[in-house]
Amino acid sequence: MSNQELPEYVVLMPPNEDRDYSLIALGAVDHFRVQDADFSCWANLDAWISKHRTWIFGFISYDAKNGIEKLTSANETHIPVPDIHFFVPACVAILKDGHTKIIHGHWNGSLDDLFERHTIEESFDISPQPVQSKSEYLESVNALLHHIHRGDIYEVNYCQQFHAAAKLNCSLDIFRKLYGITEAPHSVYLRMNHLHVMCGSPERYLSRTGNSVQSQPIKGTMRRGKDEVEDAFLKNALRNSQKEISENVMIVDLVRNDLSKSARRGSVLVEELYGVKSFKTVHHLVSTIKSEVHQETGFSQLIRDTFPMGSMTGAPKVRAMELIEQYERTRRGLYSGTIGFISPEGNFDFNVVIRSLIYDELMHKILFSVGGAITARCSPEDEYMECLLKAEAMMKALA
Repeated sequence: MSNQELPEYVVLMPPNEDRDYSLIALGAVDHFRVQDADFSCWANLDAWISKHRTWIFGFISYDAKNGIEKLTSANETHIPVPDIHFFVPACVAILKDGHTKIIHGHWNGSLDDLFERHTIEESFDISPQPVQSKSEYLESVNALLHHIHRGDIYEVNYCQQFHAAAKLNCSLDIFRKLYGITEAPHSVYLRMNHLHVMCGSPERYLSRTGNSVQSQPIKGTMRRGKDEVEDAFLKNALRNSQKEISENVMIVDLVRNDLSKSARRGSVLVEELYGVKSFKTVHHLVSTIKSEVHQETGFSQLIRDTFPMGSMTGAPKVRAMELIEQYERTRRGLYSGTIGFISPEGNFDFNVVIRSLIYDELMHKILFSVGGAITARCSPEDEYMECLLKAEAMMKALA
């Protein structure tokens, strides 16, 4: 389906472990948009959410951190995006077993036709290139290891960006291809005017159901095997890797601390610690941390207490973000941010924007970023190879 045939505002979220249907949002009747977040914008966001009390979709970029902590973002930007952008859709529908049902608003025309799978007719072979060489990447990782060894930080998520000139006519079909490769549970397709996001994320940042809040950080990665025997061997190796386990435990501790800021006393619980989860392209260590909050605790309070997510920053979080700004070559923008929805009841579900293609239709640019946790036990060469492993799905979707 060509970009010209799509509405200017579209969100498509495939089923995940909590939903047996796809969630669709189309059109926009109102917006909340902040280009550069500051400390006052969060109260304004809560007021806007309270005014509507309906379905709301959108994103928070990584650089919204500057409106939470005393931080800055000054690196080069290849695709600029607002720090915060939410919208009230004209129509919300669920898609299950090939049929759609509108649950909010209305839409002229057939939703079945709009999201019917089409054969990709566009011919392209896009190969995004890294913004830094391998030697530059290794140099930065070694510098970060020096910070770790002298005690500045315990862990930091260091990322590199790949980008290319491109003109895509079928971003939704490319998302379908990416989802077919990964089948990642927190994938999402998002279009907001000229910004297109094809996200194949396996990771949940934060969700709320009633007064229960949940975060599921991922730290620890292993490739899939060529057959069942090798796959089982690699899965077991991940389960017993002291390096990967230590990465996960440090971030779990950080997330527990973040959630405790808003939680009822004594309610923060690690439900699962570094459980091995197998995805279509990789194995990951995933932990689940839950808490209970007071009914009056607002959306923005939970975001300010936990954003950016620990798995994409490091520990201690603020110092890690300062070093990310110092050593990464580009602003992260929407990468390491979050996309999700808020329901009329105030429940919400937001992912971690990783394994994602971000395309600007006006600038004719496409980019993605990949990274990993740098700890005292890590090998810079192995971290570089892990980046390439994580890049494979996006490269295949564009090939």
